[in-house]
Amino acid sequence: MAGLKDAGLNLQERGILLTLACGSAKTPAALAKRLCVHPARVTRVLDKLETSGLVERARNGTDRRLVDVSLTREGRAVAARNADVAPGAWSERLSHFSKSDFDALSTLLSRLLHGEGGNFFTTLSDMSDNGPCSTGHLHPDERT
Repeated sequence: MAGLKDAGLNLQERGILLTLACGSAKTPAALAKRLCVHPARVTRVLDKLETSGLVERARNGTDRRLVDVSLTREGRAVAARNADVAPGAWSERLSHFSKSDFDALSTLLSRLLHGEGGNFFTTLSDMSDNGPCSTGHLHPDERT
């Protein structure tokens, strides 16, 4: 993962920058929800990114209770550089996977992202209520 370290951002910082760059969230609450990160953590990361001159926060013009987050010019440049680094980092990370491993991962991620087999987050919530072992879900290798 040297490429990601060379980019100078941790995963949460990069996640926020790339999410803002693609326009899929523009408030701290939306970022927290989109990235599955606690809102307080998003605020701390935004503080750091704002101090670094990569993002700026401003009151929403329509609803003053909301704060909008946007990339600065430098933030857009850093996000673009990090978007270029990510594919190489993933290639490095997945280089030891066989084709069947990669196909299995792709299938599972597709199911996760497209909601096949139920809502992933609801399933996680159900598991956390009683602990993962009490749900009856076993890894395929553990089934008899």
